[in-house]
Amino acid sequence: MAEYSVLNDPLLLGSLSWTEIEDLFLCNLLSADTMDGESEHGDSDVMNASDRKFRQRFRFEKMGIRDLADALKVPLEVTSAEGAIVSGDEALCMTVRRLAFPNGLCDLEHIFGRPASVTTSVVAKAVAHVEQHFGHLLADLTNHKWLNAASLEQFSAAVHARRAPLKNCWGFVDATARRILQAPTGQQSGRMSEHVQKYQAVMCANGIVCQLDGPFSARRHDGGKWLD
Repeated sequence: MAEYSVLNDPLLLGSLSWTEIEDLFLCNLLSADTMDGESEHGDSDVMNASDRKFRQRFRFEKMGIRDLADALKVPLEVTSAEGAIVSGDEALCMTVRRLAFPNGLCDLEHIFGRPASVTTSVVAKAVAHVEQHFGHLLADLTNHKWLNAASLEQFSAAVHARRAPLKNCWGFVDATARRILQAPTGQQSGRMSEHVQKYQAVMCANGIVCQLDGPFSARRHDGGKWLD
């Protein structure tokens, strides 16, 4: 039998204000974010979630997460600063979710059933692990063995086939500005009227970022970074 919801009852909906309906809708979304297998103590085994929910939450298949964990050499267990022990798969899921969606820590608490302090520590350790072992791959595009002359020709042909006028374009430059707390000097963007740090990346035609530079001063124009 389908679970009853006020949102499915037209008579009750007619007696509610738009604010009340919006609150009910948001409550339903929050309850839907809870992963299968969450215990009353708040510990959740994310790998026991249904395939559909897992794909929806993390944009990966379960086997894809395990393959990614192996490729990134994620340890079997990650211990938070508070002493909580989290499996490597769950630590990677926390990190993927944190990076893929604009989540607040309270959202991750609801999904993983773990305190925000634990989630913060685990994600920080996972990101530090990846940066330590693979950060050099983003420092210089010549570090990539797969980025050879044959690949460049293939990428250029793919870009031109999508009606691009250039026949030798194999990648795309993009810049982003990440907001930060107010800095003493040099990090206020006049155009954005905010304190930011700027980064610039080169993304290949296959969707992989092959080089990432930054942070740059907020006052630097995107085009001017190429002169450095």
